[in-house]
Amino acid sequence: MTGDRLSTRGEGGFTLVELLVVILIIGILAAIAIPTMLAHRQRSQDARAKHHAHTAYAALEAYRLTADDYSATPAQLVAIEPTLVEADGLAVSGTDYTFDFSLDSASGHTFGVRLTANGIERFCSPAGAGGCPASGAW
Repeated sequence: MTGDRLSTRGEGGFTLVELLVVILIIGILAAIAIPTMLAHRQRSQDARAKHHAHTAYAALEAYRLTADDYSATPAQLVAIEPTLVEADGLAVSGTDYTFDFSLDSASGHTFGVRLTANGIERFCSPAGAGGCPASGAW
């Protein structure tokens, strides 16, 4: 009659406590890894915005060579440098001798370049967050 019953001896398995310990360890590792990953993602998005700002500056200088001023529109800069179509929130204002332009990062930060009588200034906001140093200048 022993063949009629299912034998539980010798069957392997995990106890509830063992499963909870594994889930706890996975939770701790996730709590460490996810914030780090998000910080790297934000810095990457800011680096991309800085690259677009540098590219926009080069396009604006190319525009000045033909128009003899800095009064380009974002559309004119995109015509000079088509990769700027990917730049979010590109805003440009300029005169004969000065310009100011900025663009947005996917992380929510703003990066820009300004030419004044004192020279070129690279600015960002909010200062001290993501790829924007505490000085507010990159």
